[in-house]
Amino acid sequence: MISGDHPNAFWHSVRHRFEQNTALISLDGQKISFDQLDRAISNIADLLIDYGAEPGARIACSIPNFAVTVAFWFATWRIGGNVMTAPDPRQFVDVGLPPDFVIVPDGATSPVGKTVPLRANSLVDEPGAQVEAAPGKTYFHTANTPRERRAMAVGPQQIINDARLYSDLLGPPKRGVYMTTGLSSLRAMRDVLRAFGAGVHVVGGDVTPQAIWPLILDSSVGELMLSPLSLHKILEFAPDTGPTTPVDRVFVAAGTAQPDLLHRAHAFFGDVIELGAGTNETSVYAFKKYHPLTHVAGDIGRACCGIVGEVRSPAGDPTPFEQEGQLALWVPPAQRYEGYVNANSAYDDDGWVYPGFLARQSADGAITKLGRTDDRINLGGTRMFSGKIEAEVERLETVLEAVAVRVYSQSGVEALGVAVRPGPGFDAEKLREVLKRSLRGIGDIFVKTMSNVPKTPNGEPDRMAVERDWFETPAGR
Repeated sequence: MISGDHPNAFWHSVRHRFEQNTALISLDGQKISFDQLDRAISNIADLLIDYGAEPGARIACSIPNFAVTVAFWFATWRIGGNVMTAPDPRQFVDVGLPPDFVIVPDGATSPVGKTVPLRANSLVDEPGAQVEAAPGKTYFHTANTPRERRAMAVGPQQIINDARLYSDLLGPPKRGVYMTTGLSSLRAMRDVLRAFGAGVHVVGGDVTPQAIWPLILDSSVGELMLSPLSLHKILEFAPDTGPTTPVDRVFVAAGTAQPDLLHRAHAFFGDVIELGAGTNETSVYAFKKYHPLTHVAGDIGRACCGIVGEVRSPAGDPTPFEQEGQLALWVPPAQRYEGYVNANSAYDDDGWVYPGFLARQSADGAITKLGRTDDRINLGGTRMFSGKIEAEVERLETVLEAVAVRVYSQSGVEALGVAVRPGPGFDAEKLREVLKRSLRGIGDIFVKTMSNVPKTPNGEPDRMAVERDWFETPAGR
């Protein structure tokens, strides 16, 4: 049960109900109770006050540790500060929101804001006198590409309400929750609050897919909240047989589901696979249970949590069922995030938002995503723009033209595909090495050559045609 309208009230309710329950399992396997986490929250709050942080200050944390970051959220809310969520606080400088204070490991310095060093043992010290203020806002950096350098502000009431709706949709977790989404996203915050509201512990993504299996096998973890790339890695390190105790839920944050990958997951975990999709402007907008015999690639389910989904023509009219158009979402007022900072609102006057997806809708309301209306690619949570990749590839003397799209590996996991019209001396392997250096951590990269690049009527590369026909001709890897 999620109680309280603000993070401070929520936390006090959780702590008093579940004080000896395990709240977090840290990177080194240490189990941290709600009582111990409360002490860490208090100590970080005291530290920030000692360094001059006051209500309204913008505060970031540059310590890549899940447990510390969770404590940082609640500590910042406790003193009335604004949480800046990007892993690199310099990102907020680009959108006019430079952090005032940045928590760093003891001995390090921050390139922006006032450095607040955190000693390794300071989280277990006796906390000083506590001061509580009305929680500030939380700021999310919505993308890592130059074209989308924006920040979104979300108030504490909205964060708690979002977690409550999400808990009502899925039900409370019964056992530990493993989540791989970074703590710079609203989805991650929602997952933590849902688990804490049920008195259940959370294991963060800094515990690797290989290291999480002992916790799954001994029943310490019963839910897996995964990106598609993380699901692929979980299966890669899975034991030869399934878990001795079945997991309760495998929730895949899949903008476009990969049939082969989901089929392998279903064969291993059983009928516990669920799919959810969201946008920057609303945390969850579509949800479905996965059924291997009926699932269609791209089907993300029906609009949920009071949201209305429509597929519209360029003129703004609803399209007939099964006809392609642009996805539009109507979001209830309580679920509309406050909006982009220093930019126009994402919502029109009637409460509709266009998240940038091509889609179609069936007569029963199921939404199938077909791609994007812009040139953005999302690979397991890593966002990039086709045009940016294409411009980099076309700088090579051996490439005459390039098209970058999202494709799938033979195992069903999302991958980057780059089709090129080659010039003299073109070498696919050299191109892959160039891309791997500049696009670290996105998984497989496929390269293939084409004699002619298909074009749209306005002369732009027809990325949808390239993506649709990718495997009709041989592709390198």
